Amino acid sequence: MADIQVYHAALRGTLSPDQAVRMKSELDVKAVQKLPGFLPMALQVAVQEQDAAIRMASAITFKNFVRSHWAGSSVVVPDVDRDQCKQMMVASIVAVPQNLRPQLCLALHFMLVHDFPEQWPNFIEQVGHFVQQTQNTNAVYGGLLALQEVIKAFAWKTGKDRNPLVKIVKTVFPYLLQIATDLVQHDSEEAASMLKVICKSYFGSMQSQLSKSHMDPNNLAGWCQLFVAVISKPIPDAVFGPHADASDKAQHPWWKAKKWAFHVLNKYFTRYGNAKLETFSTDKKYKTFAPMFMTQYAPTILNTYLNITQQAIQHGTFVSPRVVYLMTSFYAAAIKHKDTWAILKPHVPMLIQHVVHPYLCISADDLALWTDDPVEYVHAHKDPLEDFRSPTAGCQQLLLELAVGRRAATFDQIMAFIHQVVVAHAQQPTPQTANQKDGALHMLLMLADVALSPKSSVRNDMEAFLVNYVFPEFASPAKYLRARALQTVAAFSELEYANSQHALRALEAALAAIQDTDLPLRIEAGLALKPMIANDVAREAMAPHIPAIMQALLDMQNQIDMDMLATVMEEMVEVFSEQVAPFAVQLAQQLAATFVRIMDDAQAGIDAFEPTNEDDFDFDAATDKTMAAMGVLKTMQTLVLSVDGSKDIMLQLETTIAPVLCYVLDHQIIDLYGDVFELIDSCTYSLKEVSPCMWSMFDKIYRVSKTDASDFVCEMVPCLDNYISYGTREFASNAQLQQAMVDLINICMTTADLGEADRVCGCQLMESMMLHLRGHIDAYLPHFISLAVAQLAQKIKTNHLRVSTLEVVINAIYYNPPLALHILEENHWTTAVFDQWARSVAAFSRVHDKKLCIAGICALLAVPHAQLPAVVQQGLPQIMAMAAAVFQSLPKALENRSEQERFFSGIDEASDVDAFDVPDEIVDDDGADGFEDIVDDDDDAGFVDEDDEELMHLAAAARRANGGDDSDADSDDDDDDEIPEEMYFDSPLDAFEPYGAFTATFQALEAQNPATYAGLTAGVSAETHQVVVAVMQKAVEIQQQEAANAAAAAAAGAAQA
Repeated sequence: MADIQVYHAALRGTLSPDQAVRMKSELDVKAVQKLPGFLPMALQVAVQEQDAAIRMASAITFKNFVRSHWAGSSVVVPDVDRDQCKQMMVASIVAVPQNLRPQLCLALHFMLVHDFPEQWPNFIEQVGHFVQQTQNTNAVYGGLLALQEVIKAFAWKTGKDRNPLVKIVKTVFPYLLQIATDLVQHDSEEAASMLKVICKSYFGSMQSQLSKSHMDPNNLAGWCQLFVAVISKPIPDAVFGPHADASDKAQHPWWKAKKWAFHVLNKYFTRYGNAKLETFSTDKKYKTFAPMFMTQYAPTILNTYLNITQQAIQHGTFVSPRVVYLMTSFYAAAIKHKDTWAILKPHVPMLIQHVVHPYLCISADDLALWTDDPVEYVHAHKDPLEDFRSPTAGCQQLLLELAVGRRAATFDQIMAFIHQVVVAHAQQPTPQTANQKDGALHMLLMLADVALSPKSSVRNDMEAFLVNYVFPEFASPAKYLRARALQTVAAFSELEYANSQHALRALEAALAAIQDTDLPLRIEAGLALKPMIANDVAREAMAPHIPAIMQALLDMQNQIDMDMLATVMEEMVEVFSEQVAPFAVQLAQQLAATFVRIMDDAQAGIDAFEPTNEDDFDFDAATDKTMAAMGVLKTMQTLVLSVDGSKDIMLQLETTIAPVLCYVLDHQIIDLYGDVFELIDSCTYSLKEVSPCMWSMFDKIYRVSKTDASDFVCEMVPCLDNYISYGTREFASNAQLQQAMVDLINICMTTADLGEADRVCGCQLMESMMLHLRGHIDAYLPHFISLAVAQLAQKIKTNHLRVSTLEVVINAIYYNPPLALHILEENHWTTAVFDQWARSVAAFSRVHDKKLCIAGICALLAVPHAQLPAVVQQGLPQIMAMAAAVFQSLPKALENRSEQERFFSGIDEASDVDAFDVPDEIVDDDGADGFEDIVDDDDDAGFVDEDDEELMHLAAAARRANGGDDSDADSDDDDDDEIPEEMYFDSPLDAFEPYGAFTATFQALEAQNPATYAGLTAGVSAETHQVVVAVMQKAVEIQQQEAANAAAAAAAGAAQA
């Protein structure tokens, strides 16, 4: 039985400054944890101990033990201990000081997830005991916190699993409404804290779906009245104290309570009041709720928001930053609905001038950060998700919705306001007008796509506007305004300058700024250079400066870990490959040094991480460093591909890059595996051979594949295929290499938790070995065929895997027909395999597939008739029909491949679609109407909202404005019926000419293998006969064309000599 004195002494020892004492005490605590009675004892110490440090240590120990062992652990918590803890839990949360409640609430959450309601049926009764003690605020508050945890536990449940929460909403929430209605009449901090928990709990109960109780008109009216009362409630300054600043006020419980009330109202409006959401096509209960809410509640809520905004503008009343974001998000959503737009429309000038513009101006805090911590300034302003629920983000979103969704009604007045501000600064420049101009340019760059759209009223005026009002700020004494000018010019990179000198002026400004002493200005200049490359004049002028630009970018990357800089470097290397080549090795050395520094910093943070202090770990910083490291690897890859014509430089690059590859593979940094495998692929593909340096990488790839790299099979296969393709001589003579590759194939084909895409990769590796190592891997043929047949016997979902698996067997026949047929016959697989092949011919859609089919058929027909299995002999007419079907579809496949080759080589230009050019037929007089939901979330732990479409739209616009890439890199659209051509896959079959090969095989049959010829031609249809004749004619044409080409080449060579 656990002894409280021993436990107490062990806890005290864990707080000792002596490391030896601390380590021994931690072991003592772990020993006590194994004894019966430990868990309730730890909870008791957390509640009753007088020493605050001991209480906290016990509360943390209790929480960690519950999280690890309450369910699903080899350490079994005795039922007696579990029951005792459940009886004590709510009372303990009520009893402990405020700083301990988060620990116990988290423990309660884990307990509820596993035990409520079946194994804890009286939990709500326990909560009710305290919540009903209305004269005891501490008891009510503790009970509300406990109730909040059960709502969190069921917030995302669906179907019957959600029933416990539905019951709570129906039975408990009416009582919570009574409590909250009383609390809103008070000004105390305690009342605000309890209101915050109630509002947050209500939000958790409805963030994923509404119950009937939520939609009941009587309940809804009462709750909406409460939330409107909360957000409207004026808070006397005395409540905050005499010395409270804006930050203090924003963190006050009253503003947290208001924030959650805003969250609820926003959620009702943007999700459940929006009848155009996909939700309503599947859930009929919302179809009647949405129009009712939009008619009866939305106007009142919107007018309340507008009143709060007007009070803040006219009287300077405080509004917290998060609430500003929530209100601007609501306004942005209101733009999309006809009824709410009618209310909002008269207030648009006020919103533009007094809300959007002020928040898009650089703030005093930002200016201080620029000077005091420029690295943090850059991170805060260049990462669109750094604080994507800030007032700035909300105003950007509102501005875009106004200009895009109601362009006819708002765009011209927005542009007029911007013009007014910039003219005022030009006429009388002062620090104040400079600040205002910064906000105006911020607005302008956000609207660049709209301003340059074909139907824009200002499209033809933008060059003059930039030259007159933006270019002068390149020399502004306010460096933040120089940065904004560069950012604006970059946002308008698609503008075609009528005067090419204007493009050169912008470039000169960026080249000057990239050498400035202020990091934020240098960063903005570096990012602005990337879009300038699209301009022919600027690109030509930029070329001589590439060494200096690359050095400046590297210096900045070493000062701040930022993946956007790596993207710029990657673009520079790709576009200016000739200029980069002379110092490619030097550049690679600097990139390698930068990579190692970034990863050393990241590794140091990981090494210092302690699971007991996980809340202190800076995951954002670790992610920034990982993303920056990925960017460096991408730049290295582009560098490799840019010099693939020079073997000497490539070998030096490989030697330079090798330590980076070793770092990732030796430290098993799985987040970078994909990039490393891609870099190895680029090196071996560019060199078209495997150097000793890259052979050393193969050993490391094989080693990590045995540990944690199995999830990266698809990323690994291209470089493994290169090892086979370009290291054929070594593979042919080295049995250990062959076995290692077979081991990798086995991982792909037999690991249980891998999917069909990984199985396809295994098939590709088997195919590569059989095509490149002909005559050297006979011993593995039975194993390969066995893996393929075993896969064919299972349920296959995709054509890609079905075709790839069949192609393993076809490759085996092409590799060694007698041996492959013997293996199939010996295992009684012949009939099943040939039947699958015949039924799947139409699925062999790629040129490679069709060539392999013809090659396999030719190899099969070359086998003496007597050695063919009986089922093959009987099926010769079907084999002839298969060949004819392949040849019939081969021209179309060749045409498709040619089109794709032209596309990948850049011959075909993508259509120019303007995302901001809305078709006339779907635009009313004021613009588009009816979009989707806006995300809600909080800065406190708890509930997370899933509706991210608007935020993604905003993030894309912010990336464009900040010089980033708004392409969707995660598009997963896949058509199982179409297997894409692999444009960068080199195969010995590329040189295989199917028409000539089949013709030669067929013509030789009559004399050398008459029985097979007879079986092949017996009962052949007229259509098949026509196809065979056409194939033979095509073979003659190809032969004649090749002869003509050879003669022409010889003549040209003689003439040159």
